[in-house]
This record gives sequence, C-alpha cells and structure tokens, in this order.
Amino acid sequence: MYQKYKVFGWQPILEDANPELPQEVQEFLDEVAQEYFACDAYELEQMTHAEAPWNLARANLPPDAPSNEVIQKQWMKQYYGSRAEEKD
Repeated sequence: MYQKYKVFGWQPILEDANPELPQEVQEFLDEVAQEYFACDAYELEQMTHAEAPWNLARANLPPDAPSNEVIQKQWMKQYYGSRAEEKD
C-alpha cells in the first residue's frame, strides 16, 4: 500500500482505498483512526517528536536542526512494545 500511495506525500489521498484486511488488522486500524484522526499535522508532529525513538536518533541536536539519522527499529520495538504492555 505504501508504494501505491506514497506519491501523495503529506497531501490527502484523493481516491478510495479499500484494501481487504484481516479482521484483527481492521480493528486495530479502526482504533488508531479513532485515537489520532482528530489530530492535525502539527499535533501529530509534536507527539512523535516527544517520543524516545525520535530523541534517541537526534541525540543532542537542537529541535530545529535537520538530521538524516535513522530511527532504529529496535528503539521503536522497545518503546512502542512497552506502551502496548501498559494498556493491557
């Protein structure tokens, strides 16, 4: 799906996207949509930039400094995994 819709970038996707997904994936995506679709781009940016994986990748860079540092998958797995465990 990413390859198909990446051309839209940060712009809204202007066509219907109705992929066939397993029920548990659809339920998960519905929960995500319910939680985050009311947020605008600035709010979402502020949320992600306050999270550990983002801050680990940026190390001691100032908030407005550009960076090409990759956020490590292990950092995301650990951070988001611990958040998921908190909600159980």
